[in-house]
Amino acid sequence: MRFGNLLGLTIINLFWIDFHYAYPSTSKNSNPTNSRRWLNLLNMDMSSSDKKLLANSIYDMFSFAYDSYLKYGFPYDELNPIDCVGRGYDHENPDNINVNDVLGDYLLTLIDSLDTLAIMGKTEDFRNAVSLVIKHLSFNQKTRVQVFEATIRVLGGLLSAHIIITDPTESFGRLRPPGYDDELLNHAHNLANRMLNALYDTPTGIPYPRFHLDSGLKDNTTTENCLAGAGSLLLEFGSLSALLNDSSYASIARRIVLNLWKKRSSVSGLFGSTIDVDSGEWINRMSGLGAGQDSFLNIYIRHIFYLVIINWDKCSMRH
Repeated sequence: MRFGNLLGLTIINLFWIDFHYAYPSTSKNSNPTNSRRWLNLLNMDMSSSDKKLLANSIYDMFSFAYDSYLKYGFPYDELNPIDCVGRGYDHENPDNINVNDVLGDYLLTLIDSLDTLAIMGKTEDFRNAVSLVIKHLSFNQKTRVQVFEATIRVLGGLLSAHIIITDPTESFGRLRPPGYDDELLNHAHNLANRMLNALYDTPTGIPYPRFHLDSGLKDNTTTENCLAGAGSLLLEFGSLSALLNDSSYASIARRIVLNLWKKRSSVSGLFGSTIDVDSGEWINRMSGLGAGQDSFLNIYIRHIFYLVIINWDKCSMRH
C-alpha cells in the first residue's frame, strides 16, 4: 500500500475510533465486545492472538486474490473481477487513459506481487512468479504507457524482486530461483532505456507523461504532466544506478527534480499540481498533498533516507 493511502486510512480510523467512543452504537445487534476488539486492532493495541488473526486474514485475502489472478487473469495485466477474465491494454481505444495509463500488456499484477510474495514467505510462489516473468515478459508491445505507473510499479517491482533475490543476508529466506542470472535487473534496465526519450527530449527538461513502449518514442500529444508524474523517478532510477554502477540514471532523475525545483512559486516556495512540459508554466498552481502531488513528496523524502543508507560514492552522486 502506498504511503499516502496508508496515512489517509490511519487518520480516518483514528477519527472513527474517537467518534465511536463518544457516540456508541445503540443498535440491538451491536456487540460491544467485538466492536471494542476491532477498535483495539485499529488502534494498534493488539495482543499476540489478535496480531496472528489479522496477519492470517491478510495472508488469506492476498492468496485468494493472487491465485485467482493466476487462474483467470494471467498473462494479462490484471483480473477483471466482474467478468472473471484477464484485462490488458485497451487497444480499441488508445485514448482510454483510465485503463491505458496503468495497463501496458506487461504482466502488471504478477510483477506488482513479487515483493509481497517474498515478504509473506510464499517461497515457491515467488520462485514460480519470477520464472513466469522471465519467460513471458516482453516490452515489445504496441502500447502507450504512463512514465509514472511504469516506473513505480513495473520498474520498481522488477528492481525490488532482484534486490530480494540477490540479498546476501537472505532476509526473506532462500528465494533465488535455480539458474537466476540477473534477468529481472536486465528487464528493468531495458524498460528504463525505453523511457529516456520521454525524459530527455523535452524543451524544459521536465518529462512528458507518456511514451510508446515498443519504440521508446516520446508521446507529446499531451504536454500537461502532474508533479508526481514528472518528478517521482528518484527512488527507482537511483536504485538502478546503484545496481548497474552507472550514475546516468540517477543523474536523469535528479536533473528532473532540479528543473521542477526552479519552477517553485517565488512567493510561497511551493510547487503547483500540473505543469506544461513545453513551456514550463504551471497549468494549475494549487499546492497540496493529494493525488498528483503526493508521490513526488514522499518519494523525495524516502530518497533522502536511501542516500543515507547506501554507499552513494559508487555512483559519484554526492548530494
